[in-house]
Amino acid sequence: MRFLPFGFGVAALLVAAVHAIPIEGVYVPHTPPRARSPPSRTIVQALAPRAAPSSNVNWATIMRPYEPNNDTTLIDCPTFNAAVASANYPVPNPGQCHDFREYLTSQGAISTTQEAAMFLAQLLWESNGLRNKEEIGCANNACPGRYVTDLDYSSIETVDGKKTNVTQQYYGRGYIQLTWATNYLAASKDIFGDDRLWRNPSLVATDEVTAWRTTFWFWKKNVHGTSGVQSRHFGAATNAINGALECTGSDYSKAQARYDLYTKVLAIVSPDATPNPSGCYPVDTVALNASADSSK
Repeated sequence: MRFLPFGFGVAALLVAAVHAIPIEGVYVPHTPPRARSPPSRTIVQALAPRAAPSSNVNWATIMRPYEPNNDTTLIDCPTFNAAVASANYPVPNPGQCHDFREYLTSQGAISTTQEAAMFLAQLLWESNGLRNKEEIGCANNACPGRYVTDLDYSSIETVDGKKTNVTQQYYGRGYIQLTWATNYLAASKDIFGDDRLWRNPSLVATDEVTAWRTTFWFWKKNVHGTSGVQSRHFGAATNAINGALECTGSDYSKAQARYDLYTKVLAIVSPDATPNPSGCYPVDTVALNASADSSK
């Protein structure tokens, strides 16, 4: 408590004490509240473990203040926009460029323009040019039964006035689609230190920052360190993302479409680089040599 000037009686002291309120551990006389700027947070603080979330908390509204300021110098917004447009997609909004640059290195561990081009090409393909954050075909009906495991989270909720057992659905969400409960839980613990995305997987699609952070989490966890990726083999990245279907399965034409998209993006982001399809696609050495000669 602050000291009052001499001359005040005991009664005055009691009145002052009654009307004093605590502010950050110090008692001061009551004054009208003032607007306060939100505290700044570092990326380390942002990723620090937190208590398990309550089902009544609106996480989408409290995660945004945790954004750091780590815009990459690898790619600027004009280059980002030109690369997206080169693949015949609409120019993205400024917020998408900001989030891409914000987390490219800080959470994706991407430190070269060629890996940045690989990442951008893959997420453009996965998200239909940054326009979809939910698996096509599942956004309207949640694809019940498609991604079912014993780990799926269930809770009792009131639906139309009746208590109902509701099981979360873990279909693809995010710019590079996150699927299965085990991946939602792993991403949630690594990014936030709790299980909020497992309990509420829709956040990956409805909260823009979360959509980006889980996308970069997936890349760093499953693609960045894969053999061949740091050697700039685009096929290795495709194989890490969807190899069972596109590299060794029945959807090879989709793998080829990814690579064609990558060649356009790479020409904008890293124009002196030569695309390399190794890791998923049959390597056409004649085409590669011709491409290498044309880049000299």
